[in-house]
Amino acid sequence: MTLVLVSLALLAMGAIASLLLTRVPRLALNLAMLFAFIAAVLVVIAAGDVLLCSSSWGPYEVAWPLSLGTARLSLDGLSAWFLMTIGVLAACVAIYAVPYMSSALGREPVPVFCAPFCGLLGSLILLVCAADAVLFLISWEAMTLSAFFLIVFHHE
Repeated sequence: MTLVLVSLALLAMGAIASLLLTRVPRLALNLAMLFAFIAAVLVVIAAGDVLLCSSSWGPYEVAWPLSLGTARLSLDGLSAWFLMTIGVLAACVAIYAVPYMSSALGREPVPVFCAPFCGLLGSLILLVCAADAVLFLISWEAMTLSAFFLIVFHHE
């Protein structure tokens, strides 16, 4: 589960870096997609470990500032399968997004694309690893909001 938590931290760093580097859009795009790719690879490794060893992981409790207790994360065979799918697709998208979005540099605010992409990937990871209803619902809402901002960004 450490790999999942590290991947979530990398995605948060990628989103923050892309927003801080709006004046240097090529660097923001490359850095955010690099963080997203590394996070996706870490997620695939974590899911592969659970799938190959036929074991489960969790529940892992993380303290948060809400008064609803702790956020619990776990990873079993089914969630590992979904996590593997998310990781493989996210790695492919991160690789493809760099040349695709490079053509939009100067015409569109490309760093604004990177933050919702990292947010979408992080919320999908949390969604399949959520072991309580509150974290699941928060992850679901974060997923829908990030997807909405991605659709609005490239709406043509």
